[in-house]
Amino acid sequence: MLNPAQFPTMSITTGGHTKDNLRQALDQAGIQCNAHADALFDDPRFTISPEPHAATVLFITVAELGLPKGANLPAIFAQAENSGLTLCPLELAVDLRLQWRDQGQSTNHDLHRHEAPQGAVTVASPVADPDPGQPKGYYLRNVGGQLWLRGYICDDEYIWQPADQFAFLSRK
Repeated sequence: MLNPAQFPTMSITTGGHTKDNLRQALDQAGIQCNAHADALFDDPRFTISPEPHAATVLFITVAELGLPKGANLPAIFAQAENSGLTLCPLELAVDLRLQWRDQGQSTNHDLHRHEAPQGAVTVASPVADPDPGQPKGYYLRNVGGQLWLRGYICDDEYIWQPADQFAFLSRK
C-alpha cells in the first residue's frame, strides 16, 4: 500500500450540481475544453452525485505507482487499486479543474502529440467506452496561463511514460 502522505494531495468538493451548472461555471471561469471533453460531458454515463461531498485527490506519477518502465491504462489502474487508490468519477475532473486554478504552467504549448502532454495531469476515471476512437477520460493542463479541461483518446496498447502524472482518490 502506498502512503498517501508521501504525495501531493488536494481537497475539493464534488457533486451537488447539474451539468448545466458545471458548463456555466467552466464558461464563467474561462476554462477551455476540447471536442473530446465535450463528448465525455454529453455522454449519458457522465453522472453527477446528487449531494456535494468532500474528496481528497492524490497526484502520482506512473513510476511512483511502481511502474518504472511505464504501462498501459489497465495496468496503471490495476496497480493503483492494489496500492489503495481508487478511480475518480468523471464529474470529479470537472470539479477539480474548476477548483484548481494555480496548476503549474506547461513548459511547452503542444496541445496534442499522441502522448500525454508535458505538464498534464490525467484524472484516472473508469473508461466509459472501450472503443479506442472514443474519449477515455479527462486531463488538466495550464498552457500559457490558459486552463484546460481536455478529453483524451487512447487504446490499451498505448504506454504511458513513467513521468506521466495521474490524479486518483485515496481509499478511506
